[in-house]
Amino acid sequence: MHRQFVASVLAFVLIAFGCGPDGPGECVQGQRGCACTPLGDCGDDLVCHSQQCVETHRTALEVSALGARACEVLFQEGDSVIAEVDFRTGTRGSEARRGSKESIAFISEADTDLTGRGVEVRWLGNGSRPDIEVLESECFDRLGHSIPGSSVSLR
Repeated sequence: MHRQFVASVLAFVLIAFGCGPDGPGECVQGQRGCACTPLGDCGDDLVCHSQQCVETHRTALEVSALGARACEVLFQEGDSVIAEVDFRTGTRGSEARRGSKESIAFISEADTDLTGRGVEVRWLGNGSRPDIEVLESECFDRLGHSIPGSSVSLR
């Protein structure tokens, strides 16, 4: 009887604390559905979101402003969530989040137009289009002047 009790407790501990149905070690840090690495990294083109490695959808930002060298945009997330922003070669920038709003500012590293290139947004959610709204956007020319009628949108 004592052996049955010990075996039952051991089985409970193994199931409750780390062994899945396929045995120990099935979830490796940095892999899909598993915890991110201690540095917040994930492998295989995954993104660390809420401390878990997940797949995302991708969409580029569309800059509609000839001569734009820098832009800033404010998004409101709906059912989709911006998981990561990738600034492509030749573009640098930063992002900030407050609640369900995400702000992105980016600039061309050289004196070249941003139209048609620069920033890719990786988002979580269902569907082929993100449920993310552009609340405000503004782009600037090489002298730092606002470009009237400029806009940034999700492709």
